[in-house]
Amino acid sequence: GLYPRTAWTAALCAKVPAYAVNWAAYQGLRRSLSRKGKKLGARADVLVGACAASASVCLMIPLDTVKVRMTTGNLGGVAYRNVADAIRTMLREEGAFCFYRGLPPRLLSVVPMIAIQFATYEFAKRRLP
Repeated sequence: GLYPRTAWTAALCAKVPAYAVNWAAYQGLRRSLSRKGKKLGARADVLVGACAASASVCLMIPLDTVKVRMTTGNLGGVAYRNVADAIRTMLREEGAFCFYRGLPPRLLSVVPMIAIQFATYEFAKRRLP
């Protein structure tokens, strides 16, 4: 296959919890803002989506970094046996900061996308019967 089995495992370990955190954060923020009796509009949908995405990215970036390293590891000559091996090796050789090195570009790419996604979702919910 295109990627080794361990890379698929890393991808699932990163993506599934990230989507769960993203959705939970979105729903929680939306619920807390709606409790104040205020109906949320399009701007609030974008803002809440951006906040949820930011929380998800900041929390999940370590696993996302491991996923990227495992899917591209052979390109740089480093092959990890599994997710735990990747984490141990990265910590030992680069320190904890290596997991967050890609945070700014990740925020710049993911936050606007997810903010638009949730705003579109809410727009569609309001328009569909």
